Amino acid sequence: AAVVGAVVVGAAVVGAAVVGAAVVGAAVVAAAVVGAAVVGAAVVGAAVVGAAVVGAAVVGAAVVGAAVVGAAVVGAAVVRAAVVGAAVVGAAVVGAAVVGAAVVGAAVVGAAVVGAAVVAAAVVGAAVVGAAVVGAAVVGAAVVGAAVVGVAVVGAAVVGAAVVGAAVVGVAVVGAAVVGAAVVGAAVVGVAVVGAAVVGAAVVGAAVVGAAVVGAAVVGAAVVGAAVVGAAVVGVAVVGAAVVGAAVVGAAVVG
Repeated sequence: AAVVGAVVVGAAVVGAAVVGAAVVGAAVVAAAVVGAAVVGAAVVGAAVVGAAVVGAAVVGAAVVGAAVVGAAVVGAAVVRAAVVGAAVVGAAVVGAAVVGAAVVGAAVVGAAVVGAAVVAAAVVGAAVVGAAVVGAAVVGAAVVGAAVVGVAVVGAAVVGAAVVGAAVVGVAVVGAAVVGAAVVGAAVVGVAVVGAAVVGAAVVGAAVVGAAVVGAAVVGAAVVGAAVVGAAVVGVAVVGAAVVGAAVVGAAVVG
């Protein structure tokens, strides 16, 4: 366990399982690995976002205020979470934004809401399909095969290019700076590669079962929680300019 200011970051290894918890401000982000299954729970403000593992299935539940367990309530809107076989359907609430990620076999289907912007990314096999709305700009590019995927324009900045194969993934320009991920506001948001597939332009919550890149969350300007089962980099949290807590199972650096 490491304490940086008000931030407590812990990572524990049990067999091949990695269990971590990170606290950023009022936000608690936890990631647990059970076998090949990843179980996470995140608290953002008054919102509780949880994930449970049933067999190979990941089930998410979000509670906001008077909320509903096994679903997510945003104002009058109800977002449900269901498990069908190996399929994972999740919903996360961050402020007024509803973010969902669903895994069906090797397919990853995500939808993220950032302000008034809706950002969707779907992966079917080696194919990446993305559509992003930033301000008045609609940006979508989908390529199957050699696949250049997802180019977004934010102001004069070019954000997000993904190539499957030769595989350049996630290039973002913030001012004159190159970030190597996706930029939402001032926040840097995780881009993960699963096999030859590019997964996640999603702002909060990306879950992949199998090759399994699990969990990327943005709390304020902080990027919290990335877990990989297998090659297994688990629990990376950014607090300000500080990087807190990295755990590797195998070559095994755990902190």
